[in-house]
Order: sequence, then structure tokens, then C-alpha cells
Amino acid sequence: MQFENQDVRFGEGDTMVVYPGARHYFYVDDRIGCQLVQVEFRIDNLSVLEFREDSDDNLLFLYSLLQNTHRFLKVPGNVEISDNMIRLVRELETSADSRSPLVKIYFFELFIHLSRNLKTEKDLILTKPDQYVVKALQFIHNNFLEDPSVEDIADYCAISDRYLRKLFQRQTGMQVVEYKHKLRMQMALELLKDPDQRLTEIAYRCGYSTQQYFCKVFKDYYGKSPGELRRLNLTGLEDLSGLKGS
Repeated sequence: MQFENQDVRFGEGDTMVVYPGARHYFYVDDRIGCQLVQVEFRIDNLSVLEFREDSDDNLLFLYSLLQNTHRFLKVPGNVEISDNMIRLVRELETSADSRSPLVKIYFFELFIHLSRNLKTEKDLILTKPDQYVVKALQFIHNNFLEDPSVEDIADYCAISDRYLRKLFQRQTGMQVVEYKHKLRMQMALELLKDPDQRLTEIAYRCGYSTQQYFCKVFKDYYGKSPGELRRLNLTGLEDLSGLKGS
């Protein structure tokens, strides 16, 4: 697989987790061929807040996913994950309900295996997640287009908005409002890469009532208007390291 300019080889028994927004490509040796299993999931499929034993460690993967700490996670030759994936895919293929109890259990198991792998990474810089912050992040990711208030999010987490603000800032280094704003801007940037998406459609899909206001917010965030960035080639859109908020 290729992530921008980085090539990552993986073979039989390896697991590759691709994080949201990470542009990637497959390259296969045509002489040998390749067979792989790909499972896509939504954030709300992965809540393991029901787990209480060592819950902080079990939340590591979801926290890293929500915080986008990686572009990818490679787990070489993990027999437990491979076996887990076989059972998960078999159940998804035979069950009419993708949210059946057994599917959820297998997702929970996969989540824990990936969290344990993250815990053993020597170069992982990740504070131990707080359950309330993870729950808040899940809620924000699932509802950010509706622009929920801090009070709404705190109610969902069953804590005070003042306590949520304190925890969220300490864990993420951002205020709740900043984080919601960041998600909208990241979504807008991805949509801009599709030449068939009109600016009015992008503004609406990102939760803005008018194109004019969307363009103003976008330029304030990235330092360039959506039209200016759209005129760049694909490489230009990918290389935004020098722009605010990227």
C-alpha cells in the first residue's frame, strides 16, 4: 500500500488499519495475485463503553481513531486478529443484521486487540483516554453537522458542561467548539477534491446555510478560499501542511 509518498509492504496474515482521510493506493504483483478482506465501519459501530475491566486501555484504538493520531496502523502476523476477522466476516456474510449481537461482540474483540497493539507501540504519544472524552468525541463525530451545543454533548455524557470543557481541553488540547469546526473544515477539504461537487453543495453538506458564509469560514481557517484551492492540482490539495488548521 502507498500512503502519499510512503510505501508499506504487507503480506499474508498482516492487518492494516487505514485511518479516516488517509489517501492510499494498492499495488499488487500481477504475477502472484492477491486476495484480501476489507471491512469498513462507522465510528458508532465501535463503542466499547460497556466494557469496564481495564476500560481505559480498551479505548486506546477508538481514541486514536477519533483523534486521527495515525495515517495507518500495521499489525504484522497477529493470529488472534486474523481469527477474529474470519469470524467477523463470516457472521457479516451470514447474518441479515450487520448490528447483530455477535457482530458487535466480534467488533469489540477486534477493538481490544488493536488497542493492545497501540499500547505496545514504543513511539506512541497518546495520553490515556478518559471515557467521558471518548464518549463526547463519538457524539461529536456522529452529529457535528447538526452543530450540537456543549450542553447537548455534556448531557449525552451525563456530566456538567463545565467538567466536559475541562476534560476535553486537557485530553485533546482543543475546545469543543474548535473540534467541531475542525471536522467541518476537514470534510470540506475532502469534498473539494471532487470536481463534480459544486461549492453550494459542499457548503450545505458541511452544515452551512449559505455558500458565502462557508467560503468566509473556509478562508479564515485555511488562508485560501475554496475556489483558490480547487484551482490547485491534486498534489496541491494534498499538501496543505503549511496552511492553518491542517
